[in-house]
Amino acid sequence: VEDGRPELTAPLQVTRTFPQELRTATVLALQEPALVYTAHTADSVSRENFRRGGLFRRLRHDRLTWTRTRLEMELRLGDGRVVSRHVLVGSPVLTREEEMGGGEGSENVRRVRSSVPDPQGHFLTEVWPTLSRQDTTWEEVPPDPRLLESLEVAVEAELRRNESAALNGVFSAVCQEGAGVAGVDGPDRDSTLRIRQAMDGLTTNRALLGAYVRLALPAAASSDVLLRELLYTPEGLLDRGALCRTVAAGESPLKVVWLDEEPRRRASELAGVLAAAMEREEASVDTATPVEGTVRQLQAALRIQQLRARLARGAN
Repeated sequence: VEDGRPELTAPLQVTRTFPQELRTATVLALQEPALVYTAHTADSVSRENFRRGGLFRRLRHDRLTWTRTRLEMELRLGDGRVVSRHVLVGSPVLTREEEMGGGEGSENVRRVRSSVPDPQGHFLTEVWPTLSRQDTTWEEVPPDPRLLESLEVAVEAELRRNESAALNGVFSAVCQEGAGVAGVDGPDRDSTLRIRQAMDGLTTNRALLGAYVRLALPAAASSDVLLRELLYTPEGLLDRGALCRTVAAGESPLKVVWLDEEPRRRASELAGVLAAAMEREEASVDTATPVEGTVRQLQAALRIQQLRARLARGAN
């Protein structure tokens, strides 16, 4: 915050563009970024209502001052370097009305009316809450790629510093083919089995979800490119295969499993794509699909079982 202005809640349109390199560096406590905003105002003056005093009286007209507020949000590192910048510009607001006496170029002010005494305060309290939620109003200056590269180098060095031979051995064992676990024992073996079970569960769930989509949403499964990419390609949801490809490439499993935002972003994106596909399917199909019929039968059977349970408790 600058110029004594109050704190503003960072809008989603800004926070969702934070670079992944900075998010990871922040989690590792390598940086303490700050989002700092500065408000600037610019005035424009116009003159209107000439000869407002009448034909045989002294000339009068109005001089109007319009103020436009420009708000800049800078994402800064602890050393002051700017990662990215976002700009939001408000509409002109009539802030001052002056009744002038004399001709068009006269500076004789007869009366002043201040419509908005504090343009910046008016912008922050009245305009900002609505304007900040509109995607099309934001201008973004992208991050400097050299700065992101330096953050990535620092993240990689920190991960390597905290990794150990035991940890690398655990993830190598997770990615071994077959059910056996070689090269680890004791607590490391237990960790290997838990991680492998969790990753196998993700792989199974992804396969089941893909099968369900083909069955219940055949049109989306065949035509929705993003849905197919997230469910059926290596670039989709995180599973054991994706993790093991990362380990085989020599990248840090810590980063992929615990730090990267990308797997969570893909899962969230898939949820939105599935919801949209289900809405389209419901709108285009008049009859119930086999899956919907099965679900209704299960719900009816569950209601019957609940009724029987209540009757049994009443009989006792």
